Amino acid sequence: MLCMVSCKRIIAIVAGAVLLGCGIAAWVHRPDAAAAGGKSGLDSYCEQALVRTYLPSMQGASDAFYKEYFKESPRIEDFNTSVKEITKQGGPIEITFVASPFLGAHNSVGVDEITFTVGEWGDVNLEKFSHVISYSLPEHLLGLSIKAIPGRYE
Repeated sequence: MLCMVSCKRIIAIVAGAVLLGCGIAAWVHRPDAAAAGGKSGLDSYCEQALVRTYLPSMQGASDAFYKEYFKESPRIEDFNTSVKEITKQGGPIEITFVASPFLGAHNSVGVDEITFTVGEWGDVNLEKFSHVISYSLPEHLLGLSIKAIPGRYE
């Protein structure tokens, strides 16, 4: 349990440093982003750093959700995950990610929104896990399915 608390605290400290660094870097580096019509390389790196910091926590939340639906846990990686929003109302910071977990050779099982809160003392908590959309598996992966995920399919 001590390791879990320490790991969560380390994740929160790193995430805080990334957010602070990205805020400063984005403020200094804005002209490049505006000229490119989107995120600058630096903004993109900041988002990627934040996503990578939270990958173990996102994977854990995903594993807990999908264990009743698949024999194998769908993977979440940085290339199929983005930051949807970061907000702060009062004390904790809320970070919401959008992920497309996959099985096999990048066969997405759907789209998930995963929200964490980061407290003032570095405590990171899973606030909400929402499975938004499901995708049907290709024929060769149907053997990994335990039961259908309820909800909307595309």
